[in-house]
Amino acid sequence: MRHFFRAIAAAAIILLPIGVSAHLAGGDDVTKDGLILDFGYDPSPPVAGAPSTFAFNLADAGTDTAVAPDSVWVRFVKDGSAAFAGTFLPKDGSVAFTAVLPDPGTYAITARYSYKGREIEGSFSVTASPPAATVAPAPSSTTAATPAGGPDAARVLAAVAVALGAYLYGEYRGRRARK
Repeated sequence: MRHFFRAIAAAAIILLPIGVSAHLAGGDDVTKDGLILDFGYDPSPPVAGAPSTFAFNLADAGTDTAVAPDSVWVRFVKDGSAAFAGTFLPKDGSVAFTAVLPDPGTYAITARYSYKGREIEGSFSVTASPPAATVAPAPSSTTAATPAGGPDAARVLAAVAVALGAYLYGEYRGRRARK
């Protein structure tokens, strides 16, 4: 039984890195009034006309620990026109949402955090890239389609973890049968 638990522990250690990466692809931090105003986005750069994830967080600059704002007001402006504005009530202290930036170019972002009765405002910017040109692939009857980037790392790690777990469990069962 001890080997079975070792197999489970080994699989968990291998799979653990898959779920712990919480950083977004791009962003910026501003320190103001003893607080870190954090802005992040994914993908980097955002693509105009496609969904992007935006996140706004607040942290204590002295301890570098997250703090929960009461609300966060956010506005995206491009060429003097507001593309998006809204007030969010953070869930678990964090504001994250998906939005589409309609046009390529640079957006000025204002985030106003309400925290313990005060308003802390930060300015950020993000540049949306133009959408990629879509080209239809030429039909081919002799080659099989393969993903452009190959298998992703999470699937490879999962397969290795399962194989390792199966091997260790097999060793456990084999030793037990020999007793």
